Amino acid sequence: MNTFKNDIELILSDNKSGSTTVLNNTVEAVKDYLLRNERIDKALIGNMLNKLLGRHSNFAVLFHFVNSINSELLKDKNDNLLEFIENYSRKWATSLDSACRNLLEDVDLRNKNVLLHSNSSAIHKLFALLSEKEIPVTVYQTFSSPAGEGKVQAEFIASLGFRVIFIHEDAVGKFMRDIDLAIFGADLITKKGFLNKTGTFPLSLMFNHYKKPVYVPADSRKVIDIDKLPENISEALMKEKEKSTVELWANPPANINPVNFYFEMTPLMLVRRFYFEEGFKSASFL
Repeated sequence: MNTFKNDIELILSDNKSGSTTVLNNTVEAVKDYLLRNERIDKALIGNMLNKLLGRHSNFAVLFHFVNSINSELLKDKNDNLLEFIENYSRKWATSLDSACRNLLEDVDLRNKNVLLHSNSSAIHKLFALLSEKEIPVTVYQTFSSPAGEGKVQAEFIASLGFRVIFIHEDAVGKFMRDIDLAIFGADLITKKGFLNKTGTFPLSLMFNHYKKPVYVPADSRKVIDIDKLPENISEALMKEKEKSTVELWANPPANINPVNFYFEMTPLMLVRRFYFEEGFKSASFL
């Protein structure tokens, strides 16, 4: 039982992984708990998952999973909870792969210079496919302040054999002449915009200014009609809790108040196309 708590605590402290990675780690933690214990503590599972959702409240895929499993936990019997987890994993196992394949079928990335921001499972999947297909791409990867998770993504992509030029997002303007397009991940997609790491909005504005395309691959769980949700739930999804200010300024002088957020909304109209497992959609369609 303590192992399950420890697994969830590790996920709670993760501030560098994308939403799909956080979800996958959560699913594996629950599955491991179910396999290790004959007597299932439904309250423990529910409480730990809700705590996790409170920490990563802006992650639509995590919201989708926690909402689904909470419905199962409310049932009188939970004999098939492990089967539910396995079916859930099987259903969504290839969604991101399909979304990325749809992007590659539509967009020619051969010998292109591509800007990447933050650290996203979708981007990892996309570049694994590019490596598999032996499509040469040069990457401009941002540092991604304040946590610097861009380093994690840069190391992964470089390990696949791609050339990576590592820059700070504030310096992208210096390289716009050479960069052909941008590909971003997304944690949540609504009618008004998509949620991603801070810096995505100004970067998207810059690419639109230079008339260069922005693409976003994602699985369909990330598309949520906020207007149809209860107000408290929609607010939790849309309103980010302030993060630790130590990353910005550990001991600021008097009258200086650091404010630290990880995510921001970017208008859909700044994205040329979104790619899902069933195909692509334009901003106006979404």
